[in-house]
Amino acid sequence: MVVLFDSEGSASRTHDRCRRAFFLEQHFELQNGTPEALTDEALAEYIRCFCTPDAIHASCEDYRASADIDLEMDEEDEKAGRKVECPVLALWGEKGALGKLWDVLEVWRQYAGAPVQGRALNSGHYLAEEQPVRGAAGIAAVLCKLRRNTMKSKQIDQVPKTFILVFETGDELAKGLLEFAEQEKLSAASFKAVGALSSVRLGWFSWESKKYEPSVTLDEQVELLSLIGDVALKDGKPAVHAHAVIGKKDGTAHGGHLLEAHIRPTCEVILTESPIHLQKQIDPQSGLALIRP
Repeated sequence: MVVLFDSEGSASRTHDRCRRAFFLEQHFELQNGTPEALTDEALAEYIRCFCTPDAIHASCEDYRASADIDLEMDEEDEKAGRKVECPVLALWGEKGALGKLWDVLEVWRQYAGAPVQGRALNSGHYLAEEQPVRGAAGIAAVLCKLRRNTMKSKQIDQVPKTFILVFETGDELAKGLLEFAEQEKLSAASFKAVGALSSVRLGWFSWESKKYEPSVTLDEQVELLSLIGDVALKDGKPAVHAHAVIGKKDGTAHGGHLLEAHIRPTCEVILTESPIHLQKQIDPQSGLALIRP
């Protein structure tokens, strides 16, 4: 924290305000990755808001807290196993230091118990001014995903019992499949699907950690080229296991275990119930719940 005085040490408000404005202007010049984005009007509004004694005091307290009480509270949360339980969207400027120093999404996943998504935007520190459209679009997409699934289903055959499931924009695929399996009390089924997604997260099974590790995260419009999977009972409840192949606009493809996928604009699933019950049991070598016919 720097305290500024005039040459006589008096609290000349006009002189002090000019110094504060100069400090802010220098900060904006250093941190702004898109000079033309921060207009004179926006700069004047920043200076108006931040040049009051209360605003300066609050800003200093905020930075000071990050060096002591914030760390103490973080340590208490970690010991208690408390994590962020709401979906997390992380956006940062690729022209700044943040993404160069840390894997931003991986850091947030250590603190979050809910899905984490995000990406770097072509900007410096001031995302709201430098990338207003993309920033707002990212927030709107997350809010859209928070709504309840609007998936519609219809039984199209009796023997074997077969359903068509149609997901719409904003629906989450993995969650929707599990909800349907629970609703229909499925004990054994298989399914396949095609569609398009606004984002997807895939994983792969790590033999060392004995769990599915995130391997592919795409926050962009992609094609769901193929989805195949099954439903079986685990501890008496339906469990969904699915693998997906994703196509990007450049023609490249990614595949893996489905962790999370958000629909845009549609996904069509054909699900067929199996005539026998399939039970999953824990495999001692892998730690996975595997089907035991």
